[in-house]
Amino acid sequence: MAFWKHLTCTSKEDVDLFSELDPLLEELWGYLRHLADLKSVWPRLTEKQRSDIDSSAVHRDRFHEKNAERLVEEIRTRASRIRAHRHTPLKNRIIEFLDNWRDQEPDMLKVIQAMMTRGDEKD
Repeated sequence: MAFWKHLTCTSKEDVDLFSELDPLLEELWGYLRHLADLKSVWPRLTEKQRSDIDSSAVHRDRFHEKNAERLVEEIRTRASRIRAHRHTPLKNRIIEFLDNWRDQEPDMLKVIQAMMTRGDEKD
């Protein structure tokens, strides 16, 4: 069970925010992982494979990127509402990731989730 569910020195609002952030971070990780994987294999694809991907509705409509953008804003809004001083390093780590999410390694979200789960708030 995640650490925030047992905190006695954290407000109920912060506990609720941590509970809401975890699945949102997981969902964002999926979209970012897809985008990063596509970017890494793109140079090795044949022209036909690139054409097939470019013509797909999911790629053409920027499905993964749009959902990532939506989640980044939603997570930023919720993370900015974390009030307890002891959670400031974790809050800052989340916001720093979101500020440059296009250039970040998606697996950094897993590190942030692990920090949330363990209650590790050191920078």
